[in-house]
Amino acid sequence: SQCGVHTYAPQRTKKAAFRLKSSAVLITQELPARPSSRESTSVPQDNKGEARGFASSKLSVLRKHPYFADLEPEAFEQLCRYAKHSALKRGTPIFAKGDPPTSLFAVISGTVKISISSPDGRNAILNLIGPGEIFGEMALLSGHDRSADATANTNCEMFTIDRREFVPFVRSQPSLAMKF
Repeated sequence: SQCGVHTYAPQRTKKAAFRLKSSAVLITQELPARPSSRESTSVPQDNKGEARGFASSKLSVLRKHPYFADLEPEAFEQLCRYAKHSALKRGTPIFAKGDPPTSLFAVISGTVKISISSPDGRNAILNLIGPGEIFGEMALLSGHDRSADATANTNCEMFTIDRREFVPFVRSQPSLAMKF
């Protein structure tokens, strides 16, 4: 699996402590493909033979969501191959109003704030998205730009599924397409 960590170099302050120039840190990890149900029904293994319980337990967030709960095992495994894991620090922007819809998101832990800003600069919170919830799917499927801002309200873990993979997947799953 590939893992990318994006952070900023620390600055030394007068008290010999360190502080970051920015508190936003994004860690992404592409999940390895899961074996098909014909190959194995046990806990997935990585290339060293060690169990990847981490990925399996977090993927249950997708399996438990009403959109995906009824998918056949092969279809669910295909969906999981598209899911990319990320960890975000509190305050990290996820997308902004007017952005093109490139992904949908599933929250594993933490909360995401969906908000809009008024012309006078006031911020209105429309929703707080918590663990087990999905957001960004309506703009993704309609193709319309984002209608609000999404920001990590707390430290968060989430899965991101790219539009280029999700839209054809939905088209290939009529029962899933009917849920939207």
